[in-house]
Amino acid sequence: GNIFGTYYNIRYEGKEDLHQEIKQRLQEVDGSLSMFNPNSVISKINRNENVVLDSLFISMFLEAQSISAISNGAFDITVAPLVNAWGFGKSKEKSPQISDIEIDSLKEFVGYEKIILQEGQIAKQDPRTTLDASAIAKGFGCDVVANVLRAKGCKNILVEIGGEVVLQGVNDKGKP
Repeated sequence: GNIFGTYYNIRYEGKEDLHQEIKQRLQEVDGSLSMFNPNSVISKINRNENVVLDSLFISMFLEAQSISAISNGAFDITVAPLVNAWGFGKSKEKSPQISDIEIDSLKEFVGYEKIILQEGQIAKQDPRTTLDASAIAKGFGCDVVANVLRAKGCKNILVEIGGEVVLQGVNDKGKP
């Protein structure tokens, strides 16, 4: 099927059809983390709307901030303005040439240290700061689905969303 502006492929060995439960969990992740869903938590944060953060968003945010700190900012979910300027983000509008001045002006409000989780809300130093969880959301979605399958007793699983993969056990030929 399709989710997060991409496709998914899920295979598992089990005694019951879990497709509806998997789709429900994927929709929950989409409703929290997808920039392609205008009603998602992250979309509302990007529009500076008041929004109740859900546990999926909070988990993703804390993990993203941790990875950002460990990588000294090499990983950063506040890169949305730069990603969009280069035509890779939600807007898909690419500047023919992006000048150093334009990049520097965008970098004013990019930086993982410019956002915090405070009293159940995302606090931004600058309202122009926007989040792009694309680098973590698909893998996070894979983990969510894999956990559903494991909770249902599935030992042999393949969960793939847009190239991100969780594997466990053996395939239908008995190979790891």
